[in-house]
This record gives sequence, structure tokens and C-alpha cells, in this order.
Amino acid sequence: MIAMTEVCKPAKAGDFLKKAIALTSTREMEDLLSELPIVPEDNWNFDAAHPEKGWQTGKLHWVPVGRERGRAT
Repeated sequence: MIAMTEVCKPAKAGDFLKKAIALTSTREMEDLLSELPIVPEDNWNFDAAHPEKGWQTGKLHWVPVGRERGRAT
């Protein structure tokens, strides 16, 4: 079974929220998100038949809407 990732471990929730509210540029958003343990979208693909395949414990994983890359609807 895949364990839940605790987002608040690497970044304190209150501090993260204060920084997020104060953002004024895309660069600031990218810098803030770099504080989180996010697996780059090209390093992991969701597989409904085997969702644990390639999963990196303790990190956040990007899953496209509808679970399909390139899905426009």
C-alpha cells in the first residue's frame, strides 16, 4: 500500500501559506514549490493498473486531470 505524503514535514504549513499569499510573480511561485518534495511530472507516470509502480515514498506526485496525459476535456 502507498503511504500518504506529509506535505507539512518539509515546509511548515503556516509559513508556506504566508509565503503563498505574498507571491507576486511566477518565479516566486516556482521557488516556493521547490521547497516541497515534488516528483517532476516527467519522472513518473500514473498507471491505474499498478499505481505503486515508480512511486517515490515521501514525495508528491503529479497526476493529470482524468488520469490521462494530454486530455483536453
